[in-house]
Amino acid sequence: MRAEILPSQIGILKEEYKILVLPDLHIPIDMELKEIILNSDIFKSIDYIILLGDNVACYGNDREYEILNEFIKKMGKPYTAINGNHEFMFEVVEYDDKNYGRMWKANDKNKRGIQLERFYNFFNLKEKYWYEKVDEILYIFLTIGKAESEKIEILPENCEKFLEEIFEKLDNLKYIFIFCHAPLKGSEIPTFKYYTDQGDPFIYLSENLIKKIEKLKIPIYWFSGHIHLNYNHPMSLIRKLNKNLYQVNCPPTWRFSRRDLNDIIPKRYNEFSSLIIEKNKKIKLKIFEWIKNEFIKEFKI
Repeated sequence: MRAEILPSQIGILKEEYKILVLPDLHIPIDMELKEIILNSDIFKSIDYIILLGDNVACYGNDREYEILNEFIKKMGKPYTAINGNHEFMFEVVEYDDKNYGRMWKANDKNKRGIQLERFYNFFNLKEKYWYEKVDEILYIFLTIGKAESEKIEILPENCEKFLEEIFEKLDNLKYIFIFCHAPLKGSEIPTFKYYTDQGDPFIYLSENLIKKIEKLKIPIYWFSGHIHLNYNHPMSLIRKLNKNLYQVNCPPTWRFSRRDLNDIIPKRYNEFSSLIIEKNKKIKLKIFEWIKNEFIKEFKI
């Protein structure tokens, strides 16, 4: 199965636009909240949508992709999608199985490869990483995962080389926006815990790539989901890693989130928000609270 509405190139955007960033949809969980998004007035003004990984709830089984397909059809907007860990991390349990949502056995190398290919085929993605320029902004999209790697939060083969080559030829750019499901190592507060003391949800960039980034004169914003940070969390929204590199932790698209450093495991809060990138004369990162039906935070960059 493939998504009925194929992903659109982001280059269709004009000089002014609004991009809705939806990480951690976890479809079909909290579908009533997804309906709030689709039926809201603010959604009508959105020009583009980025599905930022963990689009499926648990395993990437047939039924999850079917319901995701229905959601995309209802969106009726141009979009781009990248994957998260739930698209390939766990051994598939079917939707009508009594163990659905209860069994979390890690996939082996072969099954990881099968599930990764399933994701690429569903969205008809020909590349594992790609970029496109929109005026003075370079948009870069990175999937995660290697079939042979036990670590889930890892970039695909040759992805760093791809980034290095881009960074060597930057013309007429003011910003680089990178979208990847997992956040960067170094963006965390020292006391932050991800499920356990050993939890490590971060992407590690090589020293060589970090040095190249430090030499750039263009700021890079790395947009991620994965760690389910509520907009009130002290690591949300923007964290500076070095003079040119910023982590942007986007709110998840369901009720489960980490509100403070005591939330080692996400809790169910009656709050539900999303990041909207607004581009006109200036660029703003705005947090929209869907239940309150209002913008609650805004950052100019």
